Amino acid sequence: MRDRLIEKMSKEHDPVKALAVGREYLQELVLYILFYEKKLWRFALDESTSLRFIYGLSRFNENLHLSVLEKGDSLFENILKKSLRAMGYRVLIRQDLKRNIKLSFSGIGPAESGNKISFSILFEKSRGFRRKETHFLWREFPVRLFSMELPFILAKKAGKILSKTANVRDFYDVYWIQKRYPETEPLMEIILNYVGESRNLAEEIVKNGWKYALKERSNYITQNRVIKELLPFLLKEEEAFSFSRETFLEALGN
Repeated sequence: MRDRLIEKMSKEHDPVKALAVGREYLQELVLYILFYEKKLWRFALDESTSLRFIYGLSRFNENLHLSVLEKGDSLFENILKKSLRAMGYRVLIRQDLKRNIKLSFSGIGPAESGNKISFSILFEKSRGFRRKETHFLWREFPVRLFSMELPFILAKKAGKILSKTANVRDFYDVYWIQKRYPETEPLMEIILNYVGESRNLAEEIVKNGWKYALKERSNYITQNRVIKELLPFLLKEEEAFSFSRETFLEALGN
């Protein structure tokens, strides 16, 4: 498995792309380990992880997003450490105060990254929404898993933008969903949950609609932010030059 990872990265001449390819391979490997160890059933793929692996999002993941469906033990560090080291990986695994898990692999990856690949497993709250879909994912490894539904994911992306906790990748993901699945409507209760105590913003969303509210915040999309926050994660570099505030507004429509 480690040889397969090295082979995939070696085909990429761009070290940024090689790093993204390696990171995604290892994310899929982690999902496979959790599936094999019968731990994955408690979670559903969420946010960009679901968009990428299930819906075909045209950018790489920065982290693994898992929505918690059922509470249980969180002894993932030992399981992952044992399995990954048995496969020949040198990996450091630690848990932060929010109980997310960070994995740092050494001895692999482009020289420009210090021969290291890192990402986190981010455990997201399902916010009371428990509907999900069952999928069979077989890209590098066979995995049966759950995924949160698209209206829920779109609502979380919109909620992050409206609560000013988003980056350009969140704007891009909304743009991509609107282009690929234009009939998708987000769950309003999830968006309003993100808005929280901002009564004026909640009233604006209810009165004018969620698209209007997003348009009002689209000034965040600048060329510098697209190059810095989005370009390193895109499958095709040219997409960075076709995504802008104007194309975002066009995707949202009237």
